[in-house]
Amino acid sequence: MHQFAKMRQFLNSPENILGSQKTKHGEIAENFEVHIRNAKAALNGQSDVATFEGVGRTAPEDFILNGVKAQSKFINGANNSLSSVLEHFDKYQDKAMDYVIPKDQYDIIQALRSGQNPTDLSEKSIRSIIQKVDEIEHQTGRSFDDVVKQSISKYDEVQTGRAHETLQKNQEQMVDETLQKNQEQMVDENHQKINKIDKEAEQKREAVQANAGPSLKEGMKVASTAAAISTAVSACTNIYSKVKSGTKLSDFTANDWKEVGLQSGKAGAKASVTAGSIYALTNLTSLSAPFAGAVTSAAMGVTSLLVDHQKGQIDLDEVITQGQILCLEAGIAAIGGAIGQTLIPIPVLGAIIGTVTTNFVWGIAKGKLGQKEAALKHLMDEYMAGLLAKVDNRIMK
Repeated sequence: MHQFAKMRQFLNSPENILGSQKTKHGEIAENFEVHIRNAKAALNGQSDVATFEGVGRTAPEDFILNGVKAQSKFINGANNSLSSVLEHFDKYQDKAMDYVIPKDQYDIIQALRSGQNPTDLSEKSIRSIIQKVDEIEHQTGRSFDDVVKQSISKYDEVQTGRAHETLQKNQEQMVDETLQKNQEQMVDENHQKINKIDKEAEQKREAVQANAGPSLKEGMKVASTAAAISTAVSACTNIYSKVKSGTKLSDFTANDWKEVGLQSGKAGAKASVTAGSIYALTNLTSLSAPFAGAVTSAAMGVTSLLVDHQKGQIDLDEVITQGQILCLEAGIAAIGGAIGQTLIPIPVLGAIIGTVTTNFVWGIAKGKLGQKEAALKHLMDEYMAGLLAKVDNRIMK
């Protein structure tokens, strides 16, 4: 804004601008070149790139641009501007000097050099322009692109009647560029923040997953927790059962306490194995916690039946019959596990507690079913006997 203020101050004193009304645009173009370029540099966080310091008002150069002396040539017509460049070089013979011509004229010259004719110039004018380009390169010993630079302004934009309008247009454009740059910077900063948050979140997820992964220590912790809960529930239930049957707590004998302790210990041991199995199944397989509880319950029951069969305490038919009962128990355990998982929203632990306690309750309840349980068992025995008879018949045939 400081550069724009200096440019506006210059335009507001037309009496101080060199030349006649028809030639004042020459110095106006020079000031636009210096102040607008410096404003653009400031927008990009850079120091001034152009200056009038150390340059006389009638010196061979008009200003210093990027540390190089520069002469501005704003003559009407591309051919005339190139002629003015050659005249100036013939006079001063400064091969280090750069020349700045109007932006629209520079574009026309470059188009003609590439074989195009954007303004329908005559063949004579085209040949004259190309000839002057070659002459500039020959006399300066430098390429045309190195000697002649493109101005930031067009020829008609720096005329006295349009200079204020041009200044306002440049200022509005600068404001738009500033807003766009700030917006892009904010978007970039937001993206960086989001990426940083995502990265930190991913690192936290990885850390949580690493800490939450299955381990022997965690499995033992889960098993001991389940054992403690089951032992406590069993002890309280056994004591309550004895008190309910008429034995006062103060009258408990050593055998009573031994029985309570033994039963509680068995319940705790079973719960510990159950919990450890559920923990292993849920972490090392794709089973959910409730179904892992059902599998564990069934597996322990079947194992017990097979041990009894090996000891000769039950026959194979009894193993099969009791195995069917175990399927019912496993189903109830699964329901209990699902309920426990819902009521106790702690991964695995809720299902473990639900499974263990449901098994315990079912163990008490099934002993109280009485005739109904016996009728169910009798019905299943008959059904299995019929199936086995059919199998035996087929084998004999």
